Amino acid sequence: MMERCDEFTRSGTGRQVLRMSIQEILQRSGGNPSHPIYTAYYAFTELHESPLAFKRQSLVENTSYEQIARSCRQLNLDFENWVK
Repeated sequence: MMERCDEFTRSGTGRQVLRMSIQEILQRSGGNPSHPIYTAYYAFTELHESPLAFKRQSLVENTSYEQIARSCRQLNLDFENWVK
């Protein structure tokens, strides 16, 4: 899940993805799974199905990027404290 958080929040790409349709994502990424937009979209779908704490909205564009980013930061902090 930490890897998906990194992919989603890297350079704020996830913020863009939340406001794009799947058609826009495929067009902008060229359908390339290695493209940052495609990677952030895939990461979001994984995070949406994960136990990560953020409010899931019926419309993706209403999902709060800040909530996801905050939960991802907390996940990283919790992990760092756990491995000490």
